[in-house]
Amino acid sequence: MIEDARINYFRIVEAGYYTHRKHELMFGSAASVFQDLMNWVKDGEITLAATKTFEIEEGDDFGNTFCFDIENNIDTGDFVLTTWNETPNVEGNVAAVSANSKVGQADVEMIEVSEDRIPGFATYFWFAPSHSLLATIRFQHNLNGHRALVKYINEFMAKFSCYAVVDEDDEEVEHAVIGYQENDESEIINLNPLFKSVVLRKAGKIEFIKENRNRIRKMIRKNLLSPKVQDTKGLFDRFMINLGLQQAPQLVADIKAKYEVSYNPDEEELERIINRWEESHETKWDDVGFKMERDKGTHWLSHSLIKYDLKLDVERENLEVVNSASLLNAITENRNALLGLAV
Repeated sequence: MIEDARINYFRIVEAGYYTHRKHELMFGSAASVFQDLMNWVKDGEITLAATKTFEIEEGDDFGNTFCFDIENNIDTGDFVLTTWNETPNVEGNVAAVSANSKVGQADVEMIEVSEDRIPGFATYFWFAPSHSLLATIRFQHNLNGHRALVKYINEFMAKFSCYAVVDEDDEEVEHAVIGYQENDESEIINLNPLFKSVVLRKAGKIEFIKENRNRIRKMIRKNLLSPKVQDTKGLFDRFMINLGLQQAPQLVADIKAKYEVSYNPDEEELERIINRWEESHETKWDDVGFKMERDKGTHWLSHSLIKYDLKLDVERENLEVVNSASLLNAITENRNALLGLAV
């Protein structure tokens, strides 16, 4: 089946176990991290629910994340990872609302999910360790899942990696990691497990905005308010209350919001805006733009990203999930074209 896919690129800048003070890489690599993860989740004993590597905390803008599948190509060294992202639910019930309801009068229906089911959606990632490259692959969903992925891998490296040494005799902590060692003969060391990736940008786009900062007269922000993202509920509530509602209706479907302000940021503010957007944007409707004097158009930060739209021949397990092996095969067939944009 031929499907439209959107690829966004990231450079893997750190992957391994580092000393705390000098930040010296002691062992590990992107290739070993993904192979280690694959060995762990395909152990045969582990269930999907047990592949969760962290508990979400207050303020996290993503839900529980699980490994749905992972495949690798021995010839290229590439991996394709599918994660399952849990969506918010209330005591096992998922909310749905009639699209034809009037604002403030919507009838919300709670759809029960059985106890052994995890409501959510799939996100897809391609790793090319030989090129220090990570790419998100989007099909029908807006969210690319990159932030949850980085958290997931870091927590896996810290707790469940084959390099993590666990104190089996510690009765107070269920999973007490006491250090890391490269192999059974190595010394156990207190190290910092770290996986980090940065967005790949086209040369010159961001530099132009910085060099013309004094000409900025307006800043525009676009947001996709989604029930799949934890921290958008507060923003949605404030929007609705500002419209005059006494109580905001429940957010049960994606809503696009756009607002602008007349402002000229100083150098530090502009740098912070750009960095925060690069770290946190997840969707094509999550963007920051700048209007400048003597320019009619808007300079959007998203236009600086290296991204690629293409058609991939993949198989679906169902309406939600693309088969990981077929996705890896499709990526391999288009590998030269995909790498040509990023390396």
